[in-house]
Amino acid sequence: MDINFVRTKFPGLRDDFIFMDNAGGSQVLGSVIDRTAEYFRKFYVQLGATYKVSATASVKLDESVKAIASFINAKDTKEIIVGPTTTMLLRILSICISRLWKPGDEVVVTNSDHEANVSCWTDLKKKGIIIKIWKLNPETLEFDLNDLAKLLSSRTRLVAMCHVSNIIGTINPVREAAKIVHAAGVLLCVDGVAHAPHRHVDVTDLVVFLYSLLYYKFLVH
Repeated sequence: MDINFVRTKFPGLRDDFIFMDNAGGSQVLGSVIDRTAEYFRKFYVQLGATYKVSATASVKLDESVKAIASFINAKDTKEIIVGPTTTMLLRILSICISRLWKPGDEVVVTNSDHEANVSCWTDLKKKGIIIKIWKLNPETLEFDLNDLAKLLSSRTRLVAMCHVSNIIGTINPVREAAKIVHAAGVLLCVDGVAHAPHRHVDVTDLVVFLYSLLYYKFLVH
């Protein structure tokens, strides 16, 4: 890889400044900036209307959703939900899906997840939902799948975990966890925000109920 050539494609890297806040977002390609500017110049209108500019804007959005589906190997574009932030989308999910649950039902969270995939579930305790915590092995800083199996019961409704911990960087065994979770008839909600910028994501292979990621954290929009 010609790193100097690659750097020329990022306008933000042309000045003598070193960006180390990648956890808050990555620098973007010049082509991304151009496409975004083009959208605001030409197609920034109400979506779904019948007039030409709105119809074109809708097509542009559909194209982006198709690109996302292809990138993460989703089977259908209907599997893709685009929203403002992972935190908000997970919060909305917890509010909506918990309407199907009853007091005494259970959710399993971990002690190494980002708050986005924890507080939205732990806040359901006020509705009578029981929260269980899947804890890391303090020696290996890894999860024991046997511990997960022990936490599941007939009342477990969902397991929330991260693909990679944003705190310690451990890559967690999502696919293996999915097998255990699905065998128990439970949903698996995975926060992939810290994983997607560094590894390929294949949601079909992972077989999860929901996988969240943020495009602004890995170069493209």
